[in-house]
Parts: sequence; C-alpha cells; structure tokens
Amino acid sequence: MRLSFKQIEDITVGAMQIWENIDGIHFCKMTPSQLEAYSLIDNFIYGNAKTSTGVRLDFWTDSPWVKFRPTVTGKYEVKVDGTLTEHLYAVEDEDTLVNVSNNEKLHRVTIHLPCHDVIAGIKLIEIADGAVARPQEFSRKFLFLGDSITQGWNSDINTLSYAYQVSDHFNAESVIQGVGGAFFDATTLDRGEFEPDTVFVAFGTNDARRFHSLDAIHLRCEDYIKKVLKLFPEAQLYVITPIWCGDFDTIQLPYG
Repeated sequence: MRLSFKQIEDITVGAMQIWENIDGIHFCKMTPSQLEAYSLIDNFIYGNAKTSTGVRLDFWTDSPWVKFRPTVTGKYEVKVDGTLTEHLYAVEDEDTLVNVSNNEKLHRVTIHLPCHDVIAGIKLIEIADGAVARPQEFSRKFLFLGDSITQGWNSDINTLSYAYQVSDHFNAESVIQGVGGAFFDATTLDRGEFEPDTVFVAFGTNDARRFHSLDAIHLRCEDYIKKVLKLFPEAQLYVITPIWCGDFDTIQLPYG
C-alpha cells in the first residue's frame, strides 16, 4: 500500500515546509523567510540551510516491511523501536526495503533523511496492504538553533548528534535548524508555525573566526537572543556556549 501525501505529511517530523512536485515530496527545515535571509549571507551557508537536517518519517506500523524511494542519493538512517537497524546510502530513484518484524505487533519505524550535503526528498513510501501507519505521539516540542555542531556535520552516524539524542531522550518533536558555518544573525530567525516549548541556541565558534572582537560578538549575540525571546516568549531557553577554542598556534578568543 502506497502512502498518500497526506499520510506522509502526518508522519513527518522536523520540517517547516512540506510540498509535493512531480518528482516527489520535498521537505525543508527552514521557513521561506529564513532561507531568504541565509541566501544573502553566503552561498555555502545557504546550501547548508537548505539541507534536510532533522527531517524524519516517524510512525508505528504492523507492516513486516517498509519500502521507500528517495529523490536523491544520500545517507539514510532507519530506527526500529528506537534502535538503529539501517545505516545506508539509499540511491536516487531506487527502492530501499527495510525489514521491520515478522510478528504482527505494532513497531515504531523512524526513517531519518540525510543531515547534510544533499536536499533530500521522498518519491514514495509503501507498507503491506492493510497495515497501519500511525504517527508517533510526542511529549515535548524542541527547536534547535545552531551551527555545524547542531547540524551534526559530517558525522558517521547522524542520529548521534546532540540534537537528535536530546530529542529522543525527552520524546520530543523537534526541528533541528543546525547550519554549518552559521553564526549569530538575527535576520535568520522566524517563528513559522512550529511552537516549541523549549529552544536551544548554540553559536559562537564561527563568530570567533568572523568577528575578531568580543564586543562585536556580544552585540550580535544580544540581538539574536532578544529576538528569540520575542518570537518564542513562552518557551524555555537554553544557550550553549562554545568551549575555549584556538586555531593552531594563534589563540582567537579566550572562551571559558
């Protein structure tokens, strides 16, 4: 049984935009306003903002298997009942079969799209005829804002990034807006339709390389945090500061 666009939309987590074209269903972790802001900063950073970091299809099914066909080749990770069972490079326009279980019980299946390098989408998802695809129910809503560390840049296993692990630990529906190379820039913030109860902000490492003044970074950080508080006044805010860092023999900033 092939899932409809509405069914896929219902089981999608981590996307601020979902739309369907002739070539498949597409997802974006950013709002249109955020993408426009990133496009004005830097092409490399803009490319990272468009990737499908944190987007996953998360559902319960009694189907013994799940088949999906990606729009692009990339690293896809599949969990069954919270355990990573598939860590694979699914190939564009080719079907990938995931074995779930031989029993007829409901099992949680989570298909994680690539976190970097590609802008991923799904052409189709199929389960056995008569099987269900029930969305996961979450306890919390988390928004992660940050740079490549939040994005899980070039990690061997994407779902071991701190944003994914915190989300899983608290059973949180989360949007992970990690962007490699990003820094404090209030223009990239937008509320969208996602209403988090908790917001995590983790920048600073790239700021140290771009802005060689603590005063300049302080002002940018202050503007950013003020806008976060304005956009999400009801959310609890955690700010993760970078560890002390230096470039080879030249100390940039004495964090600590």
